[in-house]
Amino acid sequence: MAEPRDDQPDDPSADGVAGAAPPILQSPTPLARRQLSLFQTFYASPPVRDRLSNVIDIWDAAPKYATPCRRADVTDCPAVFLERTFSYKGTVFRVSVAPALIRDGNGRNVYRFPTAREELIEDALRKIAVQQQLGFVGSLEEQPIFGVRFSLGLLRRELSRYGHGIRHAALVESLLIMSGCMVEIAYAHRRTAMHRNTILSSLTAISREDYLRDPLTLWAAHFHPMVASSISAMAYRQYDYEVTMGYRSSLARWLHKHLAAVYLNAGMTQPYKLLLSAIQENSGLLNHARVRDRGREVESALKELSNSAFPVIRSFECQAVLDGRRIVDVGYTLNPTAEFVRQVVAANRRQRDRKAGDETVG
Repeated sequence: MAEPRDDQPDDPSADGVAGAAPPILQSPTPLARRQLSLFQTFYASPPVRDRLSNVIDIWDAAPKYATPCRRADVTDCPAVFLERTFSYKGTVFRVSVAPALIRDGNGRNVYRFPTAREELIEDALRKIAVQQQLGFVGSLEEQPIFGVRFSLGLLRRELSRYGHGIRHAALVESLLIMSGCMVEIAYAHRRTAMHRNTILSSLTAISREDYLRDPLTLWAAHFHPMVASSISAMAYRQYDYEVTMGYRSSLARWLHKHLAAVYLNAGMTQPYKLLLSAIQENSGLLNHARVRDRGREVESALKELSNSAFPVIRSFECQAVLDGRRIVDVGYTLNPTAEFVRQVVAANRRQRDRKAGDETVG
């Protein structure tokens, strides 16, 4: 992400972005309030608790973010879509992303795909919704809504904490991309989409006039409907957000979230195994033509997982899959750390307690 200029004022408004009245939500039910409280509560000791956030079923597994080269201007061909298939917990899905139409710094109308920059911003917004108690729930046309109130300064500081400094103008651009790019997720062999909406289904910006009238006015955003639905269904798991945000590569972040979501039986004698081909298909982040080059990229990401301040894996082994003398795939065996195993055990207990509590309420 771009580094912010030292002389840049922390202007909470968005020049050139029209302020709009937020959609009027129906008041949350007691059940919705309870579900939000559960989403904001983690099972961990106080120092660890502050590091945690939630990984969302299916939504966070979907390879919806383009590699940096796909951020390129596609104005001449607005019908270009980012389309991928991915497997999650034994089910095959497809994701289709239409680029957002925005106005760049030169006043041109351009199309932009979401990339790693927008991924980091979404994760930071979800953390703000949890940690800062700025999250809110409600309903709109009988559909659940999960959103967050924030200032650009708060969001920039959250990103900068992990070395992802961003200029004011670039942050506003990313928020517009997230509220303008259409993401459709469906079962691979069905035409009807499960969910079709923008990453931020609603974005209420602050104009300069809004800020001058009331300096305490905040931006507001609604997350994708799949995020809201997952909160209602308790289809999420806690994971180490702080460590994940510290990774340099998108692939390391993807691997960490993947392990947090699916490695439910983690143990010191229960290693996790996966293939290079599965990582390539499900992450959408490996674009090298040669298997060797893709393998080097995965090994680099795995080293991030083992060398962080709170490592996820203590070691890993690679095994080439051969067709004659040609390497056609690579198998990886990941050995977890005791800290990661403790986090998985706590996440499993959290899920059991929530489901038991939900059955009691029901």
